[in-house]
Amino acid sequence: MILLAVEVVLLLLVAGGGWFGAGAAIQGTLASAAARGQEGDALGVAAAGQTAAAWFAGGVALLAVARALTGLRRGQHIRTPLLLPAAAAAAALGLALQLGYGSPFRADWPGPGFAQGVFGACLVASLVLALPGDIGAWISRGRWVLGGGAVALLIALLLFGDSPGGSSQRINLFGTQPIEVVKVAAALVAADALGRRAGKIRFQRARVGLLRLPRPTLLVPALAVMLATWGGLFVVKDLGPTLILGLVFLALFYLATRSPGWILLALLGTGGLLALFAWKPELAPGHTVQTRLVMWRSEEHTSEL
Repeated sequence: MILLAVEVVLLLLVAGGGWFGAGAAIQGTLASAAARGQEGDALGVAAAGQTAAAWFAGGVALLAVARALTGLRRGQHIRTPLLLPAAAAAAALGLALQLGYGSPFRADWPGPGFAQGVFGACLVASLVLALPGDIGAWISRGRWVLGGGAVALLIALLLFGDSPGGSSQRINLFGTQPIEVVKVAAALVAADALGRRAGKIRFQRARVGLLRLPRPTLLVPALAVMLATWGGLFVVKDLGPTLILGLVFLALFYLATRSPGWILLALLGTGGLLALFAWKPELAPGHTVQTRLVMWRSEEHTSEL
């Protein structure tokens, strides 16, 4: 209960910090716009910023309440008191960046929309926390639906998807970006595949040199899920989700295996692949990804682009 109380207090602190941070970001972006000679409805921008801050703070506070209510349930709880507060703090940082990005007088100013998105995510997360029963068991029973749905969305993006602006990424589908659904589904299926075999993965190991590694055959389902997802994202030419899912998979992998050896090998493999793309950007999928890799390598190219 102490850890739960710490988690709830941290979430409420993030909600308050996001509120004050949004106010500072609004003042900064208005000052920056004035320095650039941009004119507009400053009072309207300030009001929109306050509304965005309220959306964010309300969403995180709702999440804190839902998390507190889970303490009334019986049984063992997963002791990760810093996970939700860290995610909320990252969202608060994102809110400040989005509110301070670009001109606040333009119709496509991203700050208010970002705040509403955070509120929607917190609302969904709160509903999930409030659901009775074993959510992990529900995910396990629906793993084929989740996996099949992700594959179907990737195929639809390949056949019917279009690109935002002039990029080569196929991430838009009929006015939506279902790639976000693919990310969540892939992470859930991989977590289920590792979780159902966690006992065997953790204790049935084979010695390879100085390392005691889990039996590779036990990892085939989870590895197949991630490789299939990465392959699909490679086809639609969107590198960002592959990096995100790679980090998520490594975290899940370590939680299931408790094996630093496998994590070291995975990090070396991932680093080697990124080094290859950095050395030969033309091997990366899509012109947009290749351009970003060139920008990472050279300040000269960054200034040109």
